[in-house]
Amino acid sequence: MGRVTEPEDLRETVLDVLQHPDQHTDERRYWAEQSCWKADGKTCERLAEMIAQYLSHQVVKQID
Repeated sequence: MGRVTEPEDLRETVLDVLQHPDQHTDERRYWAEQSCWKADGKTCERLAEMIAQYLSHQVVKQID
């Protein structure tokens, strides 16, 4: 979504992003392209794994 947050602040961060939909559009588009490239019904799982990977290692990695 264009922001990094701590787990305990996730709700606040999501609400802030929803209130400001015109911010971080490039970042959101990138994440969508990286996680929604395969129509196999596992996009949400892949996205969650990519976010966890990024939060742990600060590396953007496409998950197969």
